[in-house]
Amino acid sequence: MKLSNSHIAMLIETIEGIKDKCMPIAVGVIISANYEVLTTYTRIYTQAREVIATKHASIDESGEIVKTVDDEGKELIKIGDMEQFQKEMKELNEVVFDVAVTKIPSCEIEKFGEGKYDALTLKEIDGIKLLIEEEEQDGDTE
Repeated sequence: MKLSNSHIAMLIETIEGIKDKCMPIAVGVIISANYEVLTTYTRIYTQAREVIATKHASIDESGEIVKTVDDEGKELIKIGDMEQFQKEMKELNEVVFDVAVTKIPSCEIEKFGEGKYDALTLKEIDGIKLLIEEEEQDGDTE
């Protein structure tokens, strides 16, 4: 399946949000396998993002990269040339890979919210819709 870096990031975020839910075993196995495949691409993306951030970082008087801290205490590189940084990040986010993911049968998704299985929110379903196998439609139009 062809997926851009931005689609991969969305899938990873959604999977991380649902991986603690009670789900059919078949779905859990498929999601776990897909997560392993997708995280390979996120490691590559993270490395490329760091290179881009460093390239466009603010530099202090001593030639060191200026860093800031976000609300969660995470250290971030302060960007000096924001326009170029955003341009290169847009390009990075649009890179497309042919990713070997396994589709989840839609009949398995329908089991969420039934019996012992946790329900999926619309946001979660939207987040993994690229991984859901579409049902074949009948040729009947009646």
